[in-house]
Amino acid sequence: MSLISRGLRPDTVLWCLAFHLALLCNGCNADSQELPQLPADKVLLLGDRLTSLEDAAELSVRTPDEIILARYLDDLGLPYVFDVSLVGAINRDHYVDHQVIFSTEFTSTFPPAWPRSHSLRYTKDVLIGSAETSTAISDSSVYHFPGSDLSWVRDTEFAPARREILEFGSTKWSDVCRSEHTKSYLILPQGYSEEVLTRCPAWTLRAASPVSRPVSLVGTPGTAELIQELNLVLTELQMTGHRFEVHHDSWSSIRKRRVLRVAAERSPFTYFLERGAEKGLAFELLAWFAKENKLRTEIYPVTGRAEGVAHLRDGRADVLVTLDSGETLANWIPTSRSYFQSSLSVIRDKHSTSDVTGQLGIDATLEAAPFIKSFSTESPANSKPRIVRWDQALERLKVGDLKRFITSEPMSRWLSQHVDAVHAEEFSAPGLAAKSQWVFGVRSSASGLREMLDAFIESNQGSLIWNVIRNRYVRSKRATGNASPAELQKRSTIPYESEFRKLAGEFGLDWRLVAAQASVESGFNPEAVSWVGARGILQVMPATAEELGIRQLHRVGNGISAGMRYLNWLMKRFEPTLPYRQRLRFALAAYNIGLGHVRDARKLAVQLKLDPDRWFGNVEQAILKLREPRYYQKARYGYCRGGEVVAYVSKIQTLYDVYVQSFTP
Repeated sequence: MSLISRGLRPDTVLWCLAFHLALLCNGCNADSQELPQLPADKVLLLGDRLTSLEDAAELSVRTPDEIILARYLDDLGLPYVFDVSLVGAINRDHYVDHQVIFSTEFTSTFPPAWPRSHSLRYTKDVLIGSAETSTAISDSSVYHFPGSDLSWVRDTEFAPARREILEFGSTKWSDVCRSEHTKSYLILPQGYSEEVLTRCPAWTLRAASPVSRPVSLVGTPGTAELIQELNLVLTELQMTGHRFEVHHDSWSSIRKRRVLRVAAERSPFTYFLERGAEKGLAFELLAWFAKENKLRTEIYPVTGRAEGVAHLRDGRADVLVTLDSGETLANWIPTSRSYFQSSLSVIRDKHSTSDVTGQLGIDATLEAAPFIKSFSTESPANSKPRIVRWDQALERLKVGDLKRFITSEPMSRWLSQHVDAVHAEEFSAPGLAAKSQWVFGVRSSASGLREMLDAFIESNQGSLIWNVIRNRYVRSKRATGNASPAELQKRSTIPYESEFRKLAGEFGLDWRLVAAQASVESGFNPEAVSWVGARGILQVMPATAEELGIRQLHRVGNGISAGMRYLNWLMKRFEPTLPYRQRLRFALAAYNIGLGHVRDARKLAVQLKLDPDRWFGNVEQAILKLREPRYYQKARYGYCRGGEVVAYVSKIQTLYDVYVQSFTP
């Protein structure tokens, strides 16, 4: 399980590891170019170091790549060593027989067969140098490191008369800023410019490359498996980083960011996964509410009320879904009006002829309800009821630890279906209104959200659609768990998980992402055939599959392989300078609607003054416009079913978020 899956915030982990690595590298010899004597079981990590050209005490740069790598290797329990030599100075042939991972922002040529990670980040080359303008251009010199791209400089006023290569380990770049040339410039990655300018106060930033380039990790042949595993970690980091965003905004701001974040406690009624699909009464009602307000739902599974309340108070969620009664939840956070109200039941041991002292339990979701307080107060001191979670009650009823258990009517039915020795009866207390009301918890800083939820519930409660959704979970025997616990456990897993794990890793993809796509494409049905003829678990057209060398798409393995090959092919159709998560989202959109339509939408996004390099809130808005004649008539590929692809990418992203929090990598 990755560190993110353990619930650690990225900023906290990175800070801690940065401190740890600073201690690890303290005293390293920055000028050494000799091959370290490595034990066979250690991984050598080589990072950029301008300190190889200077006194190590004068200038140092801590690269984020090292922090990510250390985080990953620590998680795997693999020992590693950092070397502070500049990557460009290393004779890579010396390292072929070792496990070495290179991290460099400088332009470096590695053998094509060496494994590469997904792009970690992006950098630009910049030109820094003298601010003098009196000297003729013919006297200028541009210094650069081996492999630097100078083509962009020719289009600037700093086009060099002379080019001078700074050989790693032989020339100090600080000598350049003290050179005899009054017009001297240095080209280097942007991340190093600030510290270089600190050492050369007479220099300033003069120009920057118009195009960013990706920075990836490159490993020697022996690290192929490590790089493959690392790609899974990077996918999770890049595709789910939004889960750690904090927002203390109002309803109007929620509408602008177009996302409703829901902290959801799993239960048989409110929210659960069944064969990889999200279900539950509260989930379906909130999805309906979100759709009406043109919002995307992000689900954050939580283990209980306390964790869910913390999510709301910390600004990590907007709404809380739990089985707690309205009176109980209102003690902690603001709540909506009731979306479901039920009578109470008491579960009794079929074989018990009388109440047994000390063996009465009350559902913890009801602990603050007025009638429960009265009931508890009036009980004899030696028979005070126990407050028990509904999931713990299941085990206690099975072993006979509880003889009676008071809970909501739907939950009593669910429990009695799984414990043969008990049956449910209506609970009554003289003079007390015994009802359970399920409500939504609302973030207190989200002004206007509770009012919108209340209005939605009031206007729709009792309608045909509302009753159909309600009955699906609180009336249907199947929905309330008319299956054995073993069957319920089976339903909560991902179908064909072993196939996804095996094949996704071969393509450098997170199996949970591929599974999320399969859920949206076919509901995990390998025999599925779409109306246009797409087949298999990932719905690939047979002609496309044949071009990829795959037939018999009804076979699960073939269907997964064909889908991933096609997705990888689509990702390569987008410029590598795009952030990985955006390329992946564009590729998913193209998978659904076609590459041409996505390209049309990106062009239209520019015209609409939207960001053509971002999907959510930008290109997805442009692609919706391609349903309108005034836009699609001018587009190369014409009309596009924009609503379908917007929902497609959104569902995959949402499910992937849930799978990351529910299943190990």
